[in-house]
Amino acid sequence: MTVIIRLSDEQATALEANATAEGLTVEQWIQKLAESGPKSARETRTGADLIAALQASPYRDIVIEPERYRLPVRGVSL
Repeated sequence: MTVIIRLSDEQATALEANATAEGLTVEQWIQKLAESGPKSARETRTGADLIAALQASPYRDIVIEPERYRLPVRGVSL
């Protein structure tokens, strides 16, 4: 069976990143998904998925690191 799925460039990049994160081609990754059946998102998400999604993001120039600053310290007697 042949199935054609139309994806945006961003979606295709994310799909490729997910497959690459598992060391598979896109076709192998989709076949693996089809064979495993539906699962909840909590069961299938890993840190590798998060990293792949961040790397595939079209908004890589946005800084999500919180601003760091030194907190004031009060005098303490021990």
